[in-house]
Amino acid sequence: MKKIGSSLLILFLLLSILYIPNQNAYAEGDPVEKPTSNADIIIDNYEIRDENNNIISQVDPNQAFTLKLFLVKTNEEITDGTVEIKDGSFYPKNSGSIKTIDWGTPKTNKGTVTFTLVYDGGSSKKIPISIKHDDNVISTFVGVNAIPPSPDDNTPSVPVDTSKYAPKLSIVSSEAPTATAGNTVTVPVTIKNVSSYAANNIKITPELESGSPFAVDSFTLSQSIGNLAPGKSAAVNFKFDVDSNAQGKIYPIKLNLSYSNYSGDVYDSSKGIPAENIFIKVINRSTSPYFTINNIDINPQSVNAGENVDISISLYNSGSLDANNVSVSLVGLKDDGFTVVGGTNVKAFKKFYGTGTVPINFTLNAASKMTTGSYGLTLKIDYKDPSGKDVSEEQQFFIPVINNDSPSTGNNKSVPKLILQQYNCNPSIVKAGENFRLNLNFFNTNKDKTIQNIKIYFTMTDASESGNIFTPVNSSNTIFIDSIGPKESISKSLEFFTIPDAKARTYNLTANFEYEDADKNEFKASEIIGIPVNQQVRLETGEISFPPEAYVGQPTPVSLEFFNMGKVMLRNLMVTINGDFEKQNGKYFVGNFDIGGNEYFEASIIPKTAGDLNGFITISFEDPTGKPIEIKKDFTMNVLESPPMPEGIPPEAMKPQNNKKLGRKQWIYIGLGAAAAITALVIIRKKIKKKKGGLTFDE
Repeated sequence: MKKIGSSLLILFLLLSILYIPNQNAYAEGDPVEKPTSNADIIIDNYEIRDENNNIISQVDPNQAFTLKLFLVKTNEEITDGTVEIKDGSFYPKNSGSIKTIDWGTPKTNKGTVTFTLVYDGGSSKKIPISIKHDDNVISTFVGVNAIPPSPDDNTPSVPVDTSKYAPKLSIVSSEAPTATAGNTVTVPVTIKNVSSYAANNIKITPELESGSPFAVDSFTLSQSIGNLAPGKSAAVNFKFDVDSNAQGKIYPIKLNLSYSNYSGDVYDSSKGIPAENIFIKVINRSTSPYFTINNIDINPQSVNAGENVDISISLYNSGSLDANNVSVSLVGLKDDGFTVVGGTNVKAFKKFYGTGTVPINFTLNAASKMTTGSYGLTLKIDYKDPSGKDVSEEQQFFIPVINNDSPSTGNNKSVPKLILQQYNCNPSIVKAGENFRLNLNFFNTNKDKTIQNIKIYFTMTDASESGNIFTPVNSSNTIFIDSIGPKESISKSLEFFTIPDAKARTYNLTANFEYEDADKNEFKASEIIGIPVNQQVRLETGEISFPPEAYVGQPTPVSLEFFNMGKVMLRNLMVTINGDFEKQNGKYFVGNFDIGGNEYFEASIIPKTAGDLNGFITISFEDPTGKPIEIKKDFTMNVLESPPMPEGIPPEAMKPQNNKKLGRKQWIYIGLGAAAAITALVIIRKKIKKKKGGLTFDE
């Protein structure tokens, strides 16, 4: 009987060793509550991590942490379900208290749900949880090793620097909206939290520089966003009134950001938060004031020396915008030439309307000593443009003078005079390296004599340039005219080529006249022609660079280098990238792009779908005349699905290991098992020893 009793004792102890309950690594002190009989969803495990994703063993007051629950369903018919954090010492951060269970794709019997919670310092170490699906409600909890503040500890606590939990916001608006001068433009601005910390009380305020053509709608002086969780975005709209006189170009606008973290630490410009820029492209279909002489009425057409002449000038503002504080003055008057009769040489206007015409009248006297010839006067127009800038323009015209007492060859009769009455270029602004046509109108000022055998040739009078700036095309630089009758005119034209290296400015071309009268007397004269030249714009680009393959959802760099190979500065240069993709750093504002300069544009794009992805990079700028120019370069990228997980690695291996401390009950089981093992070992050894000594148990 003793042998049977000993065997039973040994069997009992061995079963005690083997029967140690399988425990999950829950927090110390508070295991998961046993589910009720209808608990067909149970918490199989859970983990607690800090905001840096490190597993932690305890939680301090006011500390935020992540609770991830690993759930198992015992009923295959369950397809959904929610988890709710009930009231207690822990409250959700950046979310509601109820979340949907993620059963995976395709759905399995294992699910997860994650909350970010804050411990408020209360006495409870339990997180009450309610699991719901269909009409079933399961109440349970998990334990957390929460360390409440000690009321007996009078030692001053070390202050925690909560400002290090700094959110970071970024403006991710991708387009520069286009506005028309005189209208209101709505600018959408998207703000993204690119940090790991939530941002609260977000305020976005535009900062307009002095002289800006924009005015902020008083109702949208600033925009507010309540809060932004990490990785989340929100959009706000600003309305700007655009001045009707705004120049057509791209304008930057600063946006100042102010926000706080969950501890109330404020971040703004005083804390080093830089302003971010948005850009608005303004199109002004209105044109700045520009004055031309539409017509000049000279009465008489040729004034005799010593007599008066009435000049009526039709002055035209070819721009659509008004000129202010306009002063029109006649320049070139002198005692031995023309002088003003009965007034001054200045006319003033408070406003000269766009596309308006105003007659400017003067009565002049030609000095008696003036010889026969064509005399030039200048009409100078000074004004303020719509932006308040001082502008000065000049227009020249000529008045024929006849002096019958001036000497002539062979007798005292009047000398015939040939003048250049009018000229223009087509195009009006000549481009270097291109052809242009020069249209000329010649006038015989004499009322009696015909001039004949007229030779007109052109020379450059600009000594600062070596060689000819203008070269005749398909002809010589000489015009021959048989004759021009008294008070008659004749029109001619020549085509010229402008050398590519010509600088952007106005060049003087001299028209030289040689002609005869009916008595074979020879005469010579000359006129100066001003020809404005503008350089060609030459922006060169390299090839668009990007990897041979891109993946869905992953940032891919795209870059482009570009060069100013022309001889003029490019203004308001902006580079943008567009296509069916998300983008980062999608625009780059260069501003003035100097001659010989090179720049580099790089953006990151995030493809949305696999396949061929088409996009384009646009470079926009203005030439020296203010004309907007765009260069567009297309690209196509091969996008693949995101690469799969390497083979041979089970999904469980990708999960973080649970390193939580064992609870009190686990240690009790382990201790009992160890004691039973030691007792069994002692009994077995005694039996072996007795057998070796020849002793046996009594029957």
